[in-house]
Amino acid sequence: MKTSLPPLSPQETGDDLQILAFFHYAIAAMIAMLALIPAVYYAIGVVLSDPDEGPPVSGLHLSFPLWLTLVLLLAGFALAALVAWGGRCMQRRVAYRTCYASAIGACLFVPMGTLLGIASIAILTRPDVKALFARERLEAAA
Repeated sequence: MKTSLPPLSPQETGDDLQILAFFHYAIAAMIAMLALIPAVYYAIGVVLSDPDEGPPVSGLHLSFPLWLTLVLLLAGFALAALVAWGGRCMQRRVAYRTCYASAIGACLFVPMGTLLGIASIAILTRPDVKALFARERLEAAA
């Protein structure tokens, strides 16, 4: 026997989205801080390296550890920006697909981001939330 819950009021739905937006900001900040770990690790390696070996960067040739650090740093900041932007869109109730993509991106940050992502997907797939996003889009267009 399948029972369905009554739809929430727009106020309750908006409150759910505000809470999700707050947690998206918090997770984005944690992702950004953790994205700095490779840069700190690389900086410590440069400081502790033997000065007789020469500089770690010579001309246009960049060492593999520096490339890896840059890639991890940029990927971490990109994920943090996506999650933060998704939180902002949830707060303003615009760009439903961006919010959904942000929830999927948050799932990559295990374990807290996964919990947030699953909760966000569960809330974003509710019909009343979809209707709230559609109504906000129509009001903005008018």
